[in-house]
Amino acid sequence: MMTAETYRKISAPFRERPERIKGLVRLNKTLTNITYLAYFALIISQLVLDLQAAWRVILIPAIGFFGVTIFRKLYNAKRPYQLLEIEPLIARDKEGQSFPSRHVFSIFMISVAIGYVCWPLGMVFAVFSVILAWVRVVGGVHFPKDVIAGAAIALIWGHLGFLVLLA
Repeated sequence: MMTAETYRKISAPFRERPERIKGLVRLNKTLTNITYLAYFALIISQLVLDLQAAWRVILIPAIGFFGVTIFRKLYNAKRPYQLLEIEPLIARDKEGQSFPSRHVFSIFMISVAIGYVCWPLGMVFAVFSVILAWVRVVGGVHFPKDVIAGAAIALIWGHLGFLVLLA
């Protein structure tokens, strides 16, 4: 489990130089926006090229997102800045609903959906996903277990959905 001391150690290089905090926040927003735009483009392209695949790239992530959202509300785990009394690098005022990370679930799920259509591009987005998971922990808005769970759920659900359930 992450402690306040551990968080201070991993965030220290950013706290020492405020421009690094701005860069971390920018990276969080940029990776999120690029991924959501890519997902929108994927849906549009599949609606034009392959209607059956379009339904898969819409429904499988949507069902997973809905499931993760419901679980988070019921489980309602506190965020690092609530439990550890730390100042997060990524400004956030939301309480609870930290486990699993829906941000990380979403970006990993989208990378699986993109990989379903174009494997090499899916791998690029998988790298973006790992970076975003790291950003969310260093930013102080999630514990490592939150991002690991979000990634694992997306990878398991995505592969089940695309390879087994709706194949």
